[in-house]
Amino acid sequence: MAAGKRRSRGHIEELPSGSFRAIVFAGVDPLTGRSRQLKETARTRKEAEKALTKLQRQVDENKRSRGLVTAWPRSSVWGRGRVRACRS
Repeated sequence: MAAGKRRSRGHIEELPSGSFRAIVFAGVDPLTGRSRQLKETARTRKEAEKALTKLQRQVDENKRSRGLVTAWPRSSVWGRGRVRACRS
């Protein structure tokens, strides 16, 4: 990998309606293993670029505080035994 290059953390796609959607990868859900994405729709490409930056900032802020939060939910589920899926 070349020096100074970073992997893209999100992208903008144009929708059939002419609007734009900003999509940012927000990690993997530890319980389901599925990819999490933050999405926001905007009318113009410039607005979508601002939304992309905002979503990337939200992901960065969440990653910094994640270590303080994740221990509690796991410990509360751990003592209950097997977790069952609810079906409606």
